[in-house]
Amino acid sequence: MKKRYKLLEKNGKVHILHWVTDGVLFGPDWESIATFDKQDSNLERCKTIIRLMNECDKHTDHPNDDRTRNNKN
Repeated sequence: MKKRYKLLEKNGKVHILHWVTDGVLFGPDWESIATFDKQDSNLERCKTIIRLMNECDKHTDHPNDDRTRNNKN
């Protein structure tokens, strides 16, 4: 299973991105759900947040997920 959350560092900002498949006009894509500056160890905090969110997501059932089509029917 691919990870649904990732980190992006751009122009002195740290973005937390989420993979979105529902309600997207041009197909699945990454969407920014939070933005922080790189001061006061925010980068390390964001890495921890991403790790925890991906760990929680791994234990969540996604029956209509187009990224993990295993056809378990």
